Amino acid sequence: MRRFGDSYGRWLHEAAHGRDPRPVVTHSEPVSRSRETTFERDLHPLRDRAALQEILVRLAGQLARDLSGRGYRGRTIGIKVRYDDFTILTRDISVSQPTADPDLIGRVAGSCLDRVPARRRLRLLGVRVGNLSRRDGAANNTLVARDTASDQTRGRASAVPYTPDLFDPD
Repeated sequence: MRRFGDSYGRWLHEAAHGRDPRPVVTHSEPVSRSRETTFERDLHPLRDRAALQEILVRLAGQLARDLSGRGYRGRTIGIKVRYDDFTILTRDISVSQPTADPDLIGRVAGSCLDRVPARRRLRLLGVRVGNLSRRDGAANNTLVARDTASDQTRGRASAVPYTPDLFDPD
């Protein structure tokens, strides 16, 4: 208690001895689902575009089946890439309506992939759907996700044709 103060010190002491009056939570609603794969050989974002697109479509399909099978849909679709130097980059886009449609997930994820700088080879590609809600309409308590692209990558060509009702106006 001398080191951390009366309140926090007392709590640490009690917790260290297994005493905590809070109820044990054994289940919580997920906030996102994802699928990813590490490649056998590193792929270049431009030269290996066809292979990356094929992998992205496969991941989107697997993810859509995961979501549908568990009764979820999501509004924020994104990708994760790991470069050959192990740096990780993500890109997200929010759509106007929650979805578990594999084609839409694939198209939006493809648009996100278009916004990834082609500076290095890729070791990993992942697809993620967040801002989940139950198919029956029950909402999860999640934060609203925003497009996370940096200003340097905005305005690049997109694989998803723009339609006013597809993308969230925020």
